[in-house]
Amino acid sequence: MDISDIRREHLRRLCDLHGGQRQLADKTDSNPNYFSQILTGIRNLGPGVARRIERRLGLPSGSMDTPLKLGSDVESIAASLTLVPEIPWDEVGRLKVVSKKNEETRASYPSAKASASSFALRVTGDVMENHAGGRTYQDGCIIIVDPEVSALPSDRVVVRMPDQRVMFRQLVEDGGERYLKPLNPRYPVQPLPADAEIIGVVVQTIIDG
Repeated sequence: MDISDIRREHLRRLCDLHGGQRQLADKTDSNPNYFSQILTGIRNLGPGVARRIERRLGLPSGSMDTPLKLGSDVESIAASLTLVPEIPWDEVGRLKVVSKKNEETRASYPSAKASASSFALRVTGDVMENHAGGRTYQDGCIIIVDPEVSALPSDRVVVRMPDQRVMFRQLVEDGGERYLKPLNPRYPVQPLPADAEIIGVVVQTIIDG
């Protein structure tokens, strides 16, 4: 089995684990048609895409190039899941409160991509609904936020503003300046204040219920 076959088999397993090609493509900022071409043998999965999949899913670097151990990989992935606590929006940024959470009174969500300091938030409103197509965050969905991930342009981030408001937006950059962009065009784009704090990057979305 050569490297192309190894990556293809990993991709097939990951598609099964994450609910299909489209769902995996959305989670890894990839094209589902590209995944389809790989799985049918029309194309090979290149090293750049393999590394991006690993980063987006929180997998060890190079794991897409490592032959699968049949019968044990799904169990290993399941064992590596982190339970992420859901917190109220008014606790965002107060990570000591999260780390001392009462496990029995908070909802928790499994994640293969989150660090131990991650937390979950329930989206409210339609600011991050994408009516043009593509990734969207509807009222009531769950986002997993990881404070240990460095924010890059195009990332979805949770930000605490200077007036202590907490916002969920897409981080964009233009002409060296950074902005907070709603996915819903009904709401305005606004500059990211110099004294605002990016609390964390959204690494996963969960439709709960």
